[in-house]
Amino acid sequence: MSIKTKVAVAGIITTTVLLFAYVSFRSGTIEGEYLKTLVIQTDRITVAFAGFEKDKALAARNLGQFLAETNREHANMAFIAVADDANRVIAGGKNDRYISDRKLFDEITGAFTRGDLTPRKGAGFTVRYFEQTKFYIFIKETPSGRLLIAFPYKLRGKLMVKLLLEIALIVILAVVLTTALYLYLVRLEGPSFRPRAEAEGHAAGTPPDISPEAGQDPGPGGPVAEVLAAISSRYADAVVSLYIINESMSSLEKHLEFARGSHSPIGETGDSIDATDEIGEELKRDSTLVLNRSRKLIIPLMHRGTLIGAVSVSRDEGFSGPETADLKKRSIDLSRAIGSGLAG
Repeated sequence: MSIKTKVAVAGIITTTVLLFAYVSFRSGTIEGEYLKTLVIQTDRITVAFAGFEKDKALAARNLGQFLAETNREHANMAFIAVADDANRVIAGGKNDRYISDRKLFDEITGAFTRGDLTPRKGAGFTVRYFEQTKFYIFIKETPSGRLLIAFPYKLRGKLMVKLLLEIALIVILAVVLTTALYLYLVRLEGPSFRPRAEAEGHAAGTPPDISPEAGQDPGPGGPVAEVLAAISSRYADAVVSLYIINESMSSLEKHLEFARGSHSPIGETGDSIDATDEIGEELKRDSTLVLNRSRKLIIPLMHRGTLIGAVSVSRDEGFSGPETADLKKRSIDLSRAIGSGLAG
C-alpha cells in the first residue's frame, strides 16, 4: 500500500471518528441551545398576545391579524393556535413548510383540546413526531386565553452557522492530522531504502553498488554505463556525471562521468552533493534542479520512492524544455538499470 493510500485511509478513518465523537457529545448541547432560543421566542409571542387589543374580549380581537404577524415574524414556527378558557380552539394557523396536511393540523389541535399535549410537570414543552420531524410543543397560559405553539427541530440562523463552523473545524483538524501523518511517513520512508535493500539481499544502510566488482561495469558492457554513454553521445557537448547516495544517506558521491560518449576518469577525490541541504531535500522530493540559467541540470534517481542517486548534465548552452524532458526520461531508464542491479 502506497503512502498516499495509507494517508487517504487514515484521513477517512480520522474524519469519521471525529465526526462520530462530535455527534455523540455535541448533539445534546446543540439541542439544548436550540431549545433556549425557542423558550425566548414563545415568551415573546406570549407577551405580544397578552398586549394585542387587550381592551377587547378574546372573541372580539382580530386574531387573524395577530396570527399573520406572528407567523411572519417567526418563520421557523410550525403552527400556532389560540384557545379560550374552556380550551376550545378559536383561531389557528400553520406553516405549510412543516405541516402540509390540514387534517394533521386538526388532529394536533384536537389533541390539544383534549389535554393530550399538556407538558409534564416542570418540562415546559412536549415532544411529538409529525411527518418524520421532531416537534417541540409549548402551551402558554395568558390572562385571556391559552396559546399552542409548535416548532420543528430544524437548526437555522446563528446556531446553524455555529454548527457548520464546528464541523468545518473538525474537517480542518482531520486534514492537519493526516497531513502530519503523511509528512511523518514520507520522512520515515526516506531512509527506508536501507531495510528494503536488506530484505532484497543487500546490507542495511548500503547504497547501491555499481562498481565493477558488483557487476555494474562502468565500461562499455555495464547497463548503467551504457545509459550514461547514450546520454553523453546524444548531448556531445555536455558532461554527464552519475552520483550515488552514500551509506549514511547524507551525501551523493560522484561514481561515473562521461563526455562525448566516453568514460572520463573522476580522480581520487570526486566531488559530491550534500543530501541534507536544500538541494538534497529537493532531490529527495523527486524534483529536477535547473541551475546556471538552464546550463546545468541535476535529475534525481529514485528507487521505490527513495533517492538513490542523481545525474548531473552540464554544458555551456542552456537546455531547452524538450531537452530537459528527454533527459528526465533517460534518467528513468538509468534508475531502472540501477534498480535491476539492486534486485539482483
